[in-house]
Amino acid sequence: MNLLKSLLAAKILTSNEVRVLITEIERKDRVTIKDRDDILTESGDND
Repeated sequence: MNLLKSLLAAKILTSNEVRVLITEIERKDRVTIKDRDDILTESGDND
């Protein structure tokens, strides 16, 4: 999920937008992103 971290770190998306994107990926692709919290905290919170 480096792409999600990169979107957040580059301030392309806010943490809320990344949260929504993660939820959509999990729902549509029927997968679970286990490192969701790590993705959102490692890059900082840029809301």
